[in-house]
Amino acid sequence: MLLATIMGVSSFLCVAESSPSEYVAPHEPPPVRFPTFENNSSIVSPQIRRGLVRRYPKAGDVQWKSNVARGCGLVLAMESDDKEAGKLFNPSGESAASSITGEYPDVFEDWGYTYDPFAPSLFTFEEGGAAILPALKALKIDAGLDPTKLNLPNSIVGWKHTRGIEKDGKNYRPTQATYYTVINADAGMIVAWWKFSPASQGKKQKPPIDPAKDPLPDLQHWSDVAYVLWKDECEKKEKDLSSIRYIFSSPARNPETQGLVARAMDNTSPPPSWSGRKEFTMDTDEGKAILGSPNGRGAAMMLIQHKATMGTYTTIEKVAVFGDGDGETNLLFYVKKG
Repeated sequence: MLLATIMGVSSFLCVAESSPSEYVAPHEPPPVRFPTFENNSSIVSPQIRRGLVRRYPKAGDVQWKSNVARGCGLVLAMESDDKEAGKLFNPSGESAASSITGEYPDVFEDWGYTYDPFAPSLFTFEEGGAAILPALKALKIDAGLDPTKLNLPNSIVGWKHTRGIEKDGKNYRPTQATYYTVINADAGMIVAWWKFSPASQGKKQKPPIDPAKDPLPDLQHWSDVAYVLWKDECEKKEKDLSSIRYIFSSPARNPETQGLVARAMDNTSPPPSWSGRKEFTMDTDEGKAILGSPNGRGAAMMLIQHKATMGTYTTIEKVAVFGDGDGETNLLFYVKKG
């Protein structure tokens, strides 16, 4: 489903997608799939990579304008009530609300996902995971690193789409989609750690799963996955769902996102650490482009499609871009309750 509206922004169509899958504008050259290095090495060990300067090619004009337009549409939908936001969808509807209404964990299991009990042991807030510790300290968020505490603040949840199912006469093949998410209801924080959608992973299966002719599970977008997890954790801790304050995407490795960040920062090198972070508000083209990126649009859609519980006019007011010292890109979307 597309979210579309005409906006007077640089005199082009303001378009936003509900799907967090990768988007390439018409006539735009395919995005570079891997960052380049100053010595032109494409395959190097992590140890060698640390001594090199990673380069992210900047997004071209068409891709940049497309994502600014998408971000513009997302901002407009966040600032509208549910009925008005529904009218922005193409085809338009009476509501922008998500069709996913199942409870946790049933909705995951019903659509062929398998719980990964090893997710907590795989996660770290340091290199190799979501390296955002400096940000958490600055925001006074408990990272849950004290082993003496009985009730740790972070719920680390992993689900993989590993089972084929049949629903309503349709056969849904396993796509191997993977979603690993960190929820901290006390701090109002969600961390999108691993998010590999059924659409993107399905293409890699043998034979490939083609969304044009093969059905994908209804539970396929990160925005719905994150909301179901957020809702469950808030209910366990008796927190209001509208208490969301921070949405991290870490690490943000999508090449399209990296190109947009490089252009927003006007720098093809990795972003600086948290102390040198760059923040962009949603009234700037840079903020809109990053919001419209593959690593940003899901955060906006979670708010747009769940206004009844997240707040009618709850919006993303700005995004912080920062690195981890090892070439990775992290994004922090600040949520403002409305």
